[in-house]
Amino acid sequence: MAFNSEVKLGNIQENWLFELSYNSGTLYLALADYNDGTNFYHGVVLNKPSIRESINLKNSTASTSNISLDIPDFDYQGTLISELLFGGSTYFINQNAVVKSVINEGSAETIGYFRLVNVSRNANVIKMSLVSHRIWDFVDLPTTKTSRGKYSPIVYGNYTKNSNTEYIASESPNFGSAVLTDDLTNDDYFPVLYNRSSGGREEFSTGIHSISSNAEGAYYDSAFDVFIPFTNPTSANILRGASHYITKCNRHFIRGFGYRPNDFTDHHAKWDDEGDAFDTNTATFAKYDKSFTSSGSTPNLTEQNTANDLDYSFAIPTGKLKNGTLVIQFQTSHLVSANFVSGTDTYEIKTYVDITGTGSSFVEQISENHTDADGSTNNFTKTFTFSEDNDDKHPDVIKIGIFRKIVDVSNAGVTPFTATTDIRIKDIKMFSEVFNEEKDGLTGYCAGDGLTESWSGSSSAITEIHEAHRDMLIRFAGMVTTTPTNWGNGSSDNLLDHAKNWGIRYWQNELEPLSGILERLQYEGGFIFKFKKGNVAEPEYIFIKDSYSSGDVQYTLTKNDINSPNIKVTNFSDLITKMNVNYQLHATEDKYMKNKTASSYTARNNFNVQSKENIVDVDLDAYVSPDVTEYNNSTLVENANPNDDFFAYYYNISGIPRLLISANIINPFFYDIDIGDIVQFSDMYPEKAFGKTFTNLVFMITSLSRTQGVLKIQATEIGAI
Repeated sequence: MAFNSEVKLGNIQENWLFELSYNSGTLYLALADYNDGTNFYHGVVLNKPSIRESINLKNSTASTSNISLDIPDFDYQGTLISELLFGGSTYFINQNAVVKSVINEGSAETIGYFRLVNVSRNANVIKMSLVSHRIWDFVDLPTTKTSRGKYSPIVYGNYTKNSNTEYIASESPNFGSAVLTDDLTNDDYFPVLYNRSSGGREEFSTGIHSISSNAEGAYYDSAFDVFIPFTNPTSANILRGASHYITKCNRHFIRGFGYRPNDFTDHHAKWDDEGDAFDTNTATFAKYDKSFTSSGSTPNLTEQNTANDLDYSFAIPTGKLKNGTLVIQFQTSHLVSANFVSGTDTYEIKTYVDITGTGSSFVEQISENHTDADGSTNNFTKTFTFSEDNDDKHPDVIKIGIFRKIVDVSNAGVTPFTATTDIRIKDIKMFSEVFNEEKDGLTGYCAGDGLTESWSGSSSAITEIHEAHRDMLIRFAGMVTTTPTNWGNGSSDNLLDHAKNWGIRYWQNELEPLSGILERLQYEGGFIFKFKKGNVAEPEYIFIKDSYSSGDVQYTLTKNDINSPNIKVTNFSDLITKMNVNYQLHATEDKYMKNKTASSYTARNNFNVQSKENIVDVDLDAYVSPDVTEYNNSTLVENANPNDDFFAYYYNISGIPRLLISANIINPFFYDIDIGDIVQFSDMYPEKAFGKTFTNLVFMITSLSRTQGVLKIQATEIGAI
């Protein structure tokens, strides 16, 4: 809207015009008769409609009120207007309606865009109901279904896959190329639903876009809390139908991987460093280091393996065992003293393993004697196989025990000797090939990057929340690709695409109104979207910048430009000075990978906030970065910029009491003012807002209410110059 010189006149004489489109033309109505030289507007509107627009900075939402027009059933070109509105060959319902303002016989300027959604009447008056024109109304996501009737996901963000897995039955040295759960450290996946079996392969629906690489499907194993890629998957997804892509893997979702024990039990406290047997470092080890010394009273000594047995326990993979190999790396180094007589005296060492973990199925694995007791080091790799064909199960506990025995025959203990047993467990690994029999309802996971943006043709994945928001509006609601107001150049102007680098990983698998998704992204991304005056050709983003200068101020209002000012302070009950922020949603959707608590020590201290007050829990499903700083009394949020992270942004809005100013505009020069505009106040009465001077304070217009000849505003303090 851009009023011209007519707004400089002292008295405001305003007329509202209404242009109601229908299938074969436009109906022109007004509060008072008006002719613009081309069209005649019938001054038949009986009521005085009002348009109310507002934004909620705390929730990052925008709203526009509905309006209604009351008219008589007048004669329009030889036909009663009621017969034209409904029931004949003209169609007004769900058509566009434009509202314009004419001040002091000047040019008509648009002040709102609506849709006609309903008409009703009584004996004398026809009522037409108009709602704000929102292109996302009546749009639900996802929009694409598979041939099996399941929704194909919509995905945004960049993701990182784990290494592909394959079962390795044997390999030297020590299964070095096998992928272990310790290596599967990436959690950046999104869920994909099982589609069908085809050609001996299993299919998952990856979404509506092509993924050229890293589209391999994976299985989430809750026992290890890792995503395990399927064996022999497809790297690029494949088009299945008009706009539905799939990824494939081997039949029954086969995957092969290795894993180590997760705990131990030393029943007799005879081992040392037991956890080093599964710490991923083969240079460290669990150690059994004991000595026997013969004596006159006990020339013969024996310790059974059940007297020193050590348990190692495993997590049990989710799924059924097809094949498995347990690998244990031992290292031994034994020694006998000089008084030992070879050929006469006896020294035996035997290492036993019970893969059932029951203690009743020990099997000898290593047998050594005095010839091995020269202090040299010996290495042994022992393997144990499991198979579905033998009805084997994943081992949950294994036992390791040492049998040792000395017999001092030559000296009968009179001249004793000492035998030292040193057995080390360097590593324990289980390699499993696992499968699932169930299909329908099985959720897989994918780490291919999400959708690319739809306004400039870039081939790079969308990685920021505001980019995904804009893409949804264009892709699914048909918004124009024109650069929105406040979008900026992305590099140097401190506007949205430059100031906000808030990262996204987001997927939509279940049907939900687009309106709710957009508002979720607005809140998590720290911005507001609207169309200027409801004009779908003029998209606009609103957010609070890190800093403001005089060049950002669009209007400066004085006491001569307004009347009935009301100044108040944010209600204490609306303050939020502490947040428990949960973000980086896990692909299983049952937890968040990051949980941060951030607060303002200064605000909580200054305003006597009690320990349980002004605290909210926030779950962010799309936000992944930047990391939320755990602000406290040593790291003050007051020193942060608003766009540094999620908490800093909303603390700037609602973490401290802010000034709220409402007033009526009486100077027609300011009839151009709009929601989101940056304003200052000067030469005000009273001269101060309580103890604060107006100098350098910056406000944003957060509410407008227009009716014929009246414009009311509310401005919210957002910072200072």
